[in-house]
Amino acid sequence: MADRAESSFFQGVIDRFDSPAMQKVGETWGVQNELQGLRTDLRAEVQAVGENGGVAQRMEARRHAYDVDDLHDKLVIRTNVAR
Repeated sequence: MADRAESSFFQGVIDRFDSPAMQKVGETWGVQNELQGLRTDLRAEVQAVGENGGVAQRMEARRHAYDVDDLHDKLVIRTNVAR
């Protein structure tokens, strides 16, 4: 089971995709469906890890979350630069 800090990290990454900045990214680049899918996939992976995940699964989910978080930052920066 994921500890409280890990759960907070995952939730924070997922929540960033609900931000006004990401809504703007989706509208600007026309990728709303892709962003929704990414958020849904990460949420499902985190839930599966929380229910019955081992150490390897938790590490993989954490790696995916970091990748998604990096993608978020890059998209927001590119959208703000494109204005």
